[in-house]
Amino acid sequence: MKRLLPVLVPLLTVIGFACSPPPTPKPFGYLRIDPPEAGYIPIAETSLPFIFHISEAAELYSCTDTGGSHSLNIIYPDYGATFFCAFLNDADLLHKTEADCRRLVALHTVERFSEHAFSDPEAAVHATLFLLDGNSPTPIRFHLTDSVSRIFHGTLLYDAPPNADSLTPVTAFLTEDIIELIQSFRWR
Repeated sequence: MKRLLPVLVPLLTVIGFACSPPPTPKPFGYLRIDPPEAGYIPIAETSLPFIFHISEAAELYSCTDTGGSHSLNIIYPDYGATFFCAFLNDADLLHKTEADCRRLVALHTVERFSEHAFSDPEAAVHATLFLLDGNSPTPIRFHLTDSVSRIFHGTLLYDAPPNADSLTPVTAFLTEDIIELIQSFRWR
């Protein structure tokens, strides 16, 4: 038995390691993103024909003002995200712009999308919010209208390739901000 023990221990060790699963590398991880508590302020731009609330984490840049139309960007520098927005006051272009918004949602839909309608008849604000699932380059798209001639619409774009797995917490945070924008939106 004493002669068998030195042979048996290494043999059992080899058998034990041979039966274990092969090692697998750890997958790459994503940075943890914790959005701040939502605090909202009214926009300070008085030359615009509308008013709404934006997040304290956002910066507003008014780009152009040409003959009744305005472009502005709502930038979230900490998240590399920008809402590119535009305002038109033209009854002839109202339905075409709404149709273009829906066409672009269909074009950018990777998996599926949900459509949410908001309406405040007293303020003449009617809105549609589109949330696109998957690795869409534009995960949030919206438009607000008075149903007569004015329309305000916007699209979210990230400064990074679309990756829904890593961007989901930021997209959820920005969805809350857009809902606040829609609910606080008023025409001047």
